[in-house]
Amino acid sequence: MIQSRKIRYFLAAAEHLHFSQAAKELHISQPALSRAIRQLEARLGMPLFERSATGVVLTRYGELLARRGRQIQLEAEHTLAELEAIKSGTGGSLHIGAGPIWLREFLPPVIHSLQRQFPKLHVDCMAGIIDTLLPALMEGKLDVFCGDLDFPHHPEVVTIHLTNVDFAVAAHKEHPLARKKSVSAKDLQQYPWITMRRHYSMRTRIGAFFAAQNLSPPKSLLTLSAGVGSYDYLAEGDYLTLMPRSLLRAAGRVGCVELPVTASFGEAAHGIVYRRTLIPEASVNTFVSMMKAQFKERDKALDTDYLNPAS
Repeated sequence: MIQSRKIRYFLAAAEHLHFSQAAKELHISQPALSRAIRQLEARLGMPLFERSATGVVLTRYGELLARRGRQIQLEAEHTLAELEAIKSGTGGSLHIGAGPIWLREFLPPVIHSLQRQFPKLHVDCMAGIIDTLLPALMEGKLDVFCGDLDFPHHPEVVTIHLTNVDFAVAAHKEHPLARKKSVSAKDLQQYPWITMRRHYSMRTRIGAFFAAQNLSPPKSLLTLSAGVGSYDYLAEGDYLTLMPRSLLRAAGRVGCVELPVTASFGEAAHGIVYRRTLIPEASVNTFVSMMKAQFKERDKALDTDYLNPAS
């Protein structure tokens, strides 16, 4: 059996990719750390690190062990936290990753209800997109993420589709295109765009839209990190951006409007993703159940509005 101490040492080295820095964090000497890593490599019969100009890099064996090791470490932390919660009352922590629309529209009421049921539960929310949230989930840094489901099937995660999100092109109300009754793809091509860093699905959606019109995609002259709102930037120039239509109300408070684009940017499937485990965390189970209930109520309300329109 591999000692948990050696795994802890390995994970620190994998995090820093520098033995001296890892040893300092662990409060041990560098020779002691190097010796523990060599013993672990000998036990496994495979190299975990390779030397580089600035320190070390993980081999493909090391990358797999780092990912699995973080998951094991997180599961152990969750188990201890759950035992403590049983002893002293509901508690522990839940790490949630989410896209902008989830952080603003869908999560607040559910988190409030969750913490009413678990008064001592600490909820940690991290803004992101698929390109950042899925790796964080697989590395054990997140318990669950909410957002776009546009990624290949992965046997280690559970995906639950909850809603479809449609998109609109937004600009400031003083933008030249905001005065037009209809806006074509060629019109959109003439202005600079704001996009989100590492947002693969957004880039793909924009590219597919313009390709369908036999046009090359417009230039992105401003890139923002996930969690940074684009509303304020739209007001500072003739920028355009793509956003979920349900966020337009919030954008409207700072003078942004939807442009009357003649073609559609389509919809994206959104939902919840969490790691497949034999015994899911109680907080994850409860969170997932609450999210399902919220969208069931939303769908019911939409059906009611459709069947009984206001006169």
